[in-house]
Amino acid sequence: MKEIVKEHPLRPIILRFAPKKRQPEFEIKGLEAYYAMHDSTWRMRTELIDKDNELDTLMDEIASLEFPLLPIEQELEFVEAAAGLRDQVDLPIMEGSFTINLDELRDSIDAHCEAMHAFYPKLRAAWDWFDQHAGFIYEHESWIEAGLDDPIHELYARYEEVSVDIVSLDRDQQEFYAAYAEVQRLQDDYFHHGDLVFAQYDKLLKRSNEIYRRFETADARINERYGGKDG
Repeated sequence: MKEIVKEHPLRPIILRFAPKKRQPEFEIKGLEAYYAMHDSTWRMRTELIDKDNELDTLMDEIASLEFPLLPIEQELEFVEAAAGLRDQVDLPIMEGSFTINLDELRDSIDAHCEAMHAFYPKLRAAWDWFDQHAGFIYEHESWIEAGLDDPIHELYARYEEVSVDIVSLDRDQQEFYAAYAEVQRLQDDYFHHGDLVFAQYDKLLKRSNEIYRRFETADARINERYGGKDG
């Protein structure tokens, strides 16, 4: 028996062969299917890691979009009080006068709205891939092409005819299943991560839209009461 190592980015494939034994056609197809399973698993591993890193970036951008909302909300409460839309807000303890420039607040809200619009295509692309992959896995149960197991099973069923040592194939296949299971764990982590990111975006979107509507209402009331003067 001669040991042959086929280097693969997923894991080295180490099989033993009888060098003087001719490979039948079904053995060639079976080994090709086995190598293809490694190819598919490596591609999925790479893609899941890339997509999970994208989720990290999206979460950071969501946090950066959440950050300016608190000061906007605080200023908006004073504008709403001035417009008679809420009870008077307690002013912070400070010396001198306290004013809010309505135009500056409007500019801050407009800038935030524009940033949300600019962010959405990236969020949408990640969301689409997430949904697409979830649907594919639900339908196919695996990222590996259906039917690739069949020619591999034939190697075991007709082991006396093949040049590959079945014991070495079985050992190597068990090691492949371990690598496959690791990619499954990556996939589970990706789905969990995606659920968190998209839920956080939903919260951001609802909070932002509420602020935009509140400002529009307060701005209209201020214009009615004061003719658009800053207050």
